[in-house]
Amino acid sequence: MNGREVRRMSLQNFIFLVFLGVCTWQDIRKRSISLFTFLAAAAVGMGLHFCQLAGAGDGQEVYWEMLLLAGGMLPGGILLGLSALTGEGIGKGDGWFFLVSGIYLGLWKNLILLWGSLMLCFPVSLFLLLRGKGKTYRIPFLPFTVPIGLGVIFL
Repeated sequence: MNGREVRRMSLQNFIFLVFLGVCTWQDIRKRSISLFTFLAAAAVGMGLHFCQLAGAGDGQEVYWEMLLLAGGMLPGGILLGLSALTGEGIGKGDGWFFLVSGIYLGLWKNLILLWGSLMLCFPVSLFLLLRGKGKTYRIPFLPFTVPIGLGVIFL
C-alpha cells in the first residue's frame, strides 16, 4: 500500500465510524434510520471507490473491484430479502445498514460485523424472551454493531 491508499482507507474507516454512530443513535432514539443517512453514506462510499477506480489501469482491475464491491453489499441484500419474507420481522433499516456498510467494509468484514452483532444480541434477546416479553417486544439492533464495528476497524 502506498501513502495515497493508506489515506483513502483511513478516510473510509472514519466515514464508516461516523455512519455507524449516526445510525446507532437514530436506531436507539427513533427505532428507524433516515433514508438520507443511508443515501449520503452510500454516495460518499461509492465516490471513494470511483476515485480509486479512476486511477486503475485496465478494465479487468475495474471489473474485479466492482465485483468485490457488490460482494460486500451481499449481506445487506440478503437481509432486505429476509425482511420482505418475514413481514419486517427483520427491520428494513438493518438490511439497508448492512448494504451500505458493505461498501466500506467489503464482504468478509461485513459478515464479521453481522455475525458478531448477532452473537451480542442473542443473549439479550434470550433474556427478554425468558422474562416474558415474547415476540412483541422489539429492541434496536444497531447498538450491538458498535463494539464489533470498532473491532473490525481497529483490529
